[in-house]
Amino acid sequence: MENLRHTFLKAINSAGQHSAYAPLALSNDFNTLPGLLQKFFHRCGYTGQEKIECAHIK
Repeated sequence: MENLRHTFLKAINSAGQHSAYAPLALSNDFNTLPGLLQKFFHRCGYTGQEKIECAHIK
């Protein structure tokens, strides 16, 4: 069973809006990163998506 927050976020995203919890990542947000990371984020389409606060990377 989906919890209320998940249902709420799913409804917002399906309406074409973004969540109120995370601002959007802009292209200039990546300018302080090394060049390879900038290319990675741009090519993977992270620009214009909600910012990620944490990640688990192996």
